[in-house]
Amino acid sequence: GVLGRAGIAAPMVEPMILASVVLLGVAAALALRMPLALGLAGIAVFGAAHGVAHGIESPVAGFAAFGAGFVVSTLALHLAGLAAGQALVRMERRGLARGLGGLTAIVGLALVSVSAL
Repeated sequence: GVLGRAGIAAPMVEPMILASVVLLGVAAALALRMPLALGLAGIAVFGAAHGVAHGIESPVAGFAAFGAGFVVSTLALHLAGLAAGQALVRMERRGLARGLGGLTAIVGLALVSVSAL
């Protein structure tokens, strides 16, 4: 977010965000297990793209409060996603979890096609 607020040009931000939706959806749909370092690197790159985009759109006045809210909201969304995924696994609804991953990938592809217009 700080990079975006600072005006750092990032021409690949929007494509990276779209790629994150599609690729993470596919990974969930296929229940992919990848090496930890690779997963962390991907999440860091995708997270940076999301952060830059929000930083670009953030208000100049009150950026610290905006940033704090952004961090807290991101944490809450991640924890909710983890809890939902774990609940589906505990309820033996792995197929549903994978289906939701597939749906996420399809929505991401739809966003790619709409953004190309």
